[in-house]
Amino acid sequence: MSGIGARMTLLAAALALGLAPAGPVRAEPQIASVSEPFCESCNRIRITSDGKLRTCLFSLEETDLKRMVRGGARDEEILQTIQQAVWKKEPGHLINRPEFVRPGRTMSQIGG
Repeated sequence: MSGIGARMTLLAAALALGLAPAGPVRAEPQIASVSEPFCESCNRIRITSDGKLRTCLFSLEETDLKRMVRGGARDEEILQTIQQAVWKKEPGHLINRPEFVRPGRTMSQIGG
Protein backbone atom coordinates (compact mmCIF):
# COMPACT_ATOMS: atom_id res chain seq x y z
CA MET A 1 0.00 0.00 0.00
CA SER A 2 1.36 3.46 -0.82
CA GLY A 3 0.37 7.09 -0.68
CA ILE A 4 -2.38 8.43 1.56
CA GLY A 5 -3.83 4.96 2.22
CA ALA A 6 -0.60 3.83 3.85
CA ARG A 7 -0.40 6.96 5.98
CA MET A 8 -3.98 6.68 7.17
CA THR A 9 -3.50 2.98 7.99
CA LEU A 10 -0.42 3.87 10.00
CA LEU A 11 -2.39 6.58 11.82
CA ALA A 12 -5.15 4.10 12.69
CA ALA A 13 -2.56 1.65 14.05
CA ALA A 14 -0.91 4.38 16.14
CA LEU A 15 -4.26 5.51 17.56
CA ALA A 16 -5.11 1.90 18.48
CA LEU A 17 -1.90 1.83 20.54
CA GLY A 18 -2.93 5.01 22.36
CA LEU A 19 -0.50 7.19 20.41
CA ALA A 20 -1.52 10.47 18.82
CA PRO A 21 0.02 12.85 16.28
CA ALA A 22 1.56 16.10 17.52
CA GLY A 23 -0.87 18.17 15.45
CA PRO A 24 -3.81 17.93 13.10
CA VAL A 25 -3.65 15.18 10.48
CA ARG A 26 -4.20 16.39 6.94
CA ALA A 27 -4.77 14.36 3.80
CA GLU A 28 -2.01 16.30 2.03
CA PRO A 29 1.35 16.83 3.75
CA GLN A 30 2.10 20.44 4.59
CA ILE A 31 4.92 22.27 6.33
CA ALA A 32 3.14 24.23 9.06
CA SER A 33 5.81 26.94 9.23
CA VAL A 34 4.99 27.75 5.60
CA SER A 35 1.20 27.37 5.56
CA GLU A 36 0.70 28.79 9.08
CA PRO A 37 3.81 30.90 9.90
CA PHE A 38 4.66 31.44 13.55
CA CYS A 39 7.94 33.32 13.02
CA GLU A 40 7.21 36.06 15.58
CA SER A 41 6.90 33.55 18.41
CA CYS A 42 9.39 30.95 17.12
CA ASN A 43 11.94 29.85 19.69
CA ARG A 44 13.46 27.04 17.64
CA ILE A 45 17.08 26.63 16.65
CA ARG A 46 18.68 23.59 15.02
CA ILE A 47 22.03 21.93 14.79
CA THR A 48 22.45 20.46 11.33
CA SER A 49 23.73 16.96 10.71
CA ASP A 50 27.18 18.45 9.99
CA GLY A 51 27.39 20.51 13.19
CA LYS A 52 26.20 23.92 12.08
CA LEU A 53 23.70 26.01 14.06
CA ARG A 54 20.71 27.39 12.17
CA THR A 55 18.29 29.83 13.74
CA CYS A 56 15.66 29.05 11.08
CA LEU A 57 15.21 26.19 8.62
CA PHE A 58 15.24 28.81 5.89
CA SER A 59 18.20 30.79 7.23
CA LEU A 60 20.95 31.79 4.84
CA GLU A 61 23.46 31.96 7.71
CA GLU A 62 24.92 29.07 9.69
CA THR A 63 27.27 29.07 12.69
CA ASP A 64 29.89 26.32 12.70
CA LEU A 65 29.72 24.76 16.18
CA LYS A 66 31.46 21.55 15.13
CA ARG A 67 34.63 23.47 14.30
CA MET A 68 34.51 25.13 17.72
CA VAL A 69 33.98 21.87 19.59
CA ARG A 70 36.66 19.99 17.68
CA GLY A 71 39.00 22.97 18.04
CA GLY A 72 38.78 22.77 21.82
CA ALA A 73 36.64 25.85 22.46
CA ARG A 74 35.55 26.27 26.06
CA ASP A 75 31.87 25.80 26.95
CA GLU A 76 31.57 29.53 27.69
CA GLU A 77 32.82 30.41 24.20
CA ILE A 78 30.36 28.02 22.58
CA LEU A 79 27.51 29.37 24.70
CA GLN A 80 28.41 32.96 23.80
CA THR A 81 28.50 32.04 20.08
CA ILE A 82 25.07 30.40 20.32
CA GLN A 83 23.65 33.41 22.18
CA GLN A 84 25.03 35.82 19.55
CA ALA A 85 23.49 33.75 16.74
CA VAL A 86 20.11 33.68 18.51
CA TRP A 87 20.19 37.46 19.06
CA LYS A 88 20.72 37.87 15.30
CA LYS A 89 17.89 35.46 14.46
CA GLU A 90 15.91 36.61 11.44
CA PRO A 91 12.45 38.07 12.13
CA GLY A 92 10.92 35.66 9.60
CA HIS A 93 11.61 33.41 6.63
CA LEU A 94 9.90 35.57 3.97
CA ILE A 95 8.48 32.58 2.09
CA ASN A 96 5.75 33.60 -0.37
CA ARG A 97 7.21 37.12 -0.53
CA PRO A 98 9.22 38.55 -3.44
CA GLU A 99 12.33 39.10 -1.30
CA PHE A 100 12.57 35.41 -0.28
CA VAL A 101 15.94 33.83 -1.05
CA ARG A 102 16.10 30.04 -1.06
CA PRO A 103 18.84 28.68 1.22
CA GLY A 104 21.72 26.88 -0.46
CA ARG A 105 20.91 23.60 1.31
CA THR A 106 17.52 21.90 1.54
CA MET A 107 16.00 20.48 4.74
CA SER A 108 17.06 16.97 3.76
CA GLN A 109 20.64 18.18 3.29
CA ILE A 110 20.82 19.63 6.80
CA GLY A 111 19.12 16.72 8.51
CA GLY A 112 15.77 18.45 9.02
